[in-house]
Amino acid sequence: MKGSRKKPPAYPRGIVEGFYGVFYTHPERLDLIRFMGRHGFNLYVYAPKNDRQQRALWWEPYPRQIMVQFIETVREARKAGVRFCYAISPGGSICYSDPQDFSRLISKLHDLFRAGVRDFSLMLDDNEPGFRHPIDARRYGTLCEAQASLANRLYAWLRSLDPACTLSLVPAEYYGQAPFSRALIGLAARLHPDIDLCYTGPEICSSEITVEDARAFARAAGRKPLIWDNYPANDLSMQPELHLGPVTGREAALVSETRGYLVNPMSLAEASKVPLLTFAAYLTNPWGYDPAAAWQAALREVAGDGDYYSLRILAENAHRQGQRLDRLARNAEKALREGKLSQPGITTCDTP
Repeated sequence: MKGSRKKPPAYPRGIVEGFYGVFYTHPERLDLIRFMGRHGFNLYVYAPKNDRQQRALWWEPYPRQIMVQFIETVREARKAGVRFCYAISPGGSICYSDPQDFSRLISKLHDLFRAGVRDFSLMLDDNEPGFRHPIDARRYGTLCEAQASLANRLYAWLRSLDPACTLSLVPAEYYGQAPFSRALIGLAARLHPDIDLCYTGPEICSSEITVEDARAFARAAGRKPLIWDNYPANDLSMQPELHLGPVTGREAALVSETRGYLVNPMSLAEASKVPLLTFAAYLTNPWGYDPAAAWQAALREVAGDGDYYSLRILAENAHRQGQRLDRLARNAEKALREGKLSQPGITTCDTP
């Protein structure tokens, strides 16, 4: 597809509210956005899976009081130097070939545009495979053609409103390693080059994301990935866990091989600030990043001098327990792959 990549105003360093379960309250979100502005983050993606009007009832307009909150959030984000991105997840029910469904989609997003939003994301992940409507199969033939068509039409419409509008996309295949599927390659080949594609690394929750992981995705997708990092998310089966450790396993050169970096936090906004501060340290200086030093600094900033040692003990215990559970889960998954277990293993992550 013809077109050239616009130079972004700054490397996107963001937080994506993209977990399942109870999402943030309006005050929590505003506080987190102000926190982001103080620590070098510049993009907030609103994508909570359990917001019905974001996913299950994607076509339904928000009530007036919620739209007022969006307006306030966009305003506060601008004050903090943070772009606010609204994500919508219509993939579970949309008819790709139905003009009425497309009209409902753009009508919904137009409300957010009028609220001041200029960054958008189309999320087509975590749905049953295949078409929902027989007419789509006749019209497009493959799902990747239908999804690329929807994204390209949506992007053209957004640019007609304001050339500054951006669009990213979470594909159905948002994690993995080479060789990537024909579906992902076909989607990317048809997609406008300005549309970012999200990638969580080799796994849904990746313990490591390497330069080669990013390069392999880029070769398949024809563009560098927008990383969606699912640490420290703790949704679904991980709800009892506290992910309070520092980010590790991200190569220093990874930033140069990506279009941006998004972090999916826990449903606990205040607790998430500990690992988020270590991400801030990593993204600011990946070559000089010291996980232990960044972690201690994060604990001290979040707790203050008075409660530092108490939080440190809690965080150390939670981190050790998380490491044990992670090893157990990976051993179970390995045994399943090798045919040594007949029962399902432990699932450690189910996001985005």
